[in-house]
Amino acid sequence: MPYFAGENIKMYKLKTSCMELTIIETSAYLEMRKQFSLLAVQLEDFRKKVAPPAPDK
Repeated sequence: MPYFAGENIKMYKLKTSCMELTIIETSAYLEMRKQFSLLAVQLEDFRKKVAPPAPDK
């Protein structure tokens, strides 16, 4: 049975007693990778903005 994780990302979960397998469509996987990459860049930019100033040497 499909469930949705975010906009236009279809994922399928299969469960057994000891293992869980998630199947994701290739296009959804590539879109998710792109979104994670963008998020990583945004987080790095945010860290640079809020980091305390480096002491002068």
